[in-house]
Amino acid sequence: MSFSRGLTPGVRSGTLIAALMVAAGSLSAAAQNPSGQENQSARASAEAPVNPGPTVIAVQPHPSQPDWTKICNGEPEPDGPVCYTTRDFVSTEGQPLLAVGLYDIKGQKDYKLVRILLPLGLLMPQGIRIAIDQDDPIPGKFSICLPNGCFAEVLVDPKAISSLKDGRVLTVGVQNQIGREVAFVMPVTGLGKALEGDPIDPQALAEQQRKLHEELQKRAEDARAQ
Repeated sequence: MSFSRGLTPGVRSGTLIAALMVAAGSLSAAAQNPSGQENQSARASAEAPVNPGPTVIAVQPHPSQPDWTKICNGEPEPDGPVCYTTRDFVSTEGQPLLAVGLYDIKGQKDYKLVRILLPLGLLMPQGIRIAIDQDDPIPGKFSICLPNGCFAEVLVDPKAISSLKDGRVLTVGVQNQIGREVAFVMPVTGLGKALEGDPIDPQALAEQQRKLHEELQKRAEDARAQ
């Protein structure tokens, strides 16, 4: 599910969309005092909208990608060469969920951005927010959707890059179809080492992708057999 392939065709996203649409709870009972008279203050508090906080979805690195992978394009883009450091993430049950890439784009105006491949079923106009450890959130927006997922992008400054290199956890905040906040939380340990290192050999990358494709094929066959 890395940025060199996009979301792998055939991966079902129904279970994830169902998880993203967890309904908000509400308080509806009114408190009463011992004399049987309604306590107006307690009743108003009970009937007030409740903000339960975001639904947190912890993710972990894909088993087939033990480290962050740095990739550089073979041919210069119109604005200059592009290198990106990426990693795929899965749920605790092993379901592919998203991919994260930090792009270093050279050209007339150098810039860096975090590009995230997210599942379907999100409110795109609300955009996204990313936060490294306890830093302030950085806003971003969705750019394009594919049949199995949507890309979102966040421009990052040198301070954010430094935080990513030394950080431990990246939180990606979005809203689901009913407007509930959802937070994907993933480790970023090792990203700094990959950013400063050499890009992966194209043959090694092709072998990594082949192994992932075979693994996903096997999972699909096992699922059909069950």
